[in-house]
Amino acid sequence: MARAHGARAQMALAFETVYGTPPASGYRLMPFARTTLGAERPLLNSELLGYGRDPLAPIKDAVTADGEVVVPIDVEAFGFWLKAAFGSPTTTGTTPKTLTFQSGNWTLPSMAIEVAMAAEVQNLFFCYVITREPTRDFERNFAKWATELRSIKSDEELDAFIVARFDRAKADLANRFDDSMGRLALRSLQLYRFQYVLAKFTQQVDLLAYGETEGTRWLGNYVSDGYEVEHIFPQTPNAEAAAEFGPVSDPEEVQRLGNLVLVEKSINTSLGNRPYSEKRPVHQQSKLLLTRALSELPKVGANTRIDRAVASIEPYSTWNEGAVHQRQRSLVTLARAV
Repeated sequence: MARAHGARAQMALAFETVYGTPPASGYRLMPFARTTLGAERPLLNSELLGYGRDPLAPIKDAVTADGEVVVPIDVEAFGFWLKAAFGSPTTTGTTPKTLTFQSGNWTLPSMAIEVAMAAEVQNLFFCYVITREPTRDFERNFAKWATELRSIKSDEELDAFIVARFDRAKADLANRFDDSMGRLALRSLQLYRFQYVLAKFTQQVDLLAYGETEGTRWLGNYVSDGYEVEHIFPQTPNAEAAAEFGPVSDPEEVQRLGNLVLVEKSINTSLGNRPYSEKRPVHQQSKLLLTRALSELPKVGANTRIDRAVASIEPYSTWNEGAVHQRQRSLVTLARAV
C-alpha cells in the first residue's frame, strides 16, 4: 500500500498495554529514514477435492505484518527502538542516569506503529465535520480510495492522487463549508465534534507560532479532558455581564462559534458568568495562543513567527453582539487555512 512521502511522511509509535490492541493515546512522532512496514492478507488456493472439475474459491490466509524501518541513532528516539528490541532497561544512578538493555528476555513489549499522510486525511475529515456530510459517504469514499492507494508507487502518482481525490473533494465542499462555518453554533454539532473544531483552530495557530513540538503536533493534546468550551458571553450572565454586553437580538447568539473559545478546565472554572472585562486577564493565563489573542495580541518583537501567526486575528477590548459576528467571520478565514 502507498505511504506518505517526503514532507507528508509521519510515523507514530506507542507501546501497547494489551497485545494486539492499539492504544487510544500516548503516540510519539518518530524520526525515520525509510520504511517498508505494511500488512497484507494473501489468498490460498483450496486443496479440497470432491466438488467437481471447477476449483473452489480461494480462502483467506492469515494476516502478515512485516517490513523494515531505517531509523537514526539519536538521543531522544533511539531508546524506544532499544526497548522494543530488548525490553525495558534497568535504570541506575540519578544524574546522569544509566540505562542498561539486555538481550534474552522472554517477554518483549508490543507496540503499534502508524505510517500515514495524516494531514490530508485530517483536513478532509474537518471539512466533512463542518458540512455535516453523512458518515457513510466519508467511509465509502475512503474504502474506494484505499484500493487506488495500493497501486501508487511514486511521489508523482501520490501527488496526482491527492489532487484528484482530496483536493477535488474539498473543492466540491467549498461553498457549503463557508456557509456552514458562518452559521456554526454549539447546537450544530455534537459537543465532542464541536470541541474537535475548536481544537483544530487552536492547534493551527499554535503550529504557525511555535512549529511542531510534542505539545502542538498532536490534536489529541487539544481535545483531552483538560480543556473545555468556554462561552465568552456567559449562558447565564450576571447583571453586570448582561449590561456590559448590551442588547441581544437572538438568544442563540451565545451559542455561536464566535462566542466560544477553548480554555483549560482549571481556567474555565474561574471564569463563571462574569463580564468580559473581568474575563480578559483570566484568558491571558491560558497557554493557548488563540485564547490569549482574544483580548490582546502577544508582544514578542517585530515580524516574528508568533506575530505572523496572529496577524489575521483581531483582539477585542469590548465584547458585544457585533464582536461575536466579527470573530465568527475571522474564524471562517482561519478555517480555510486549517
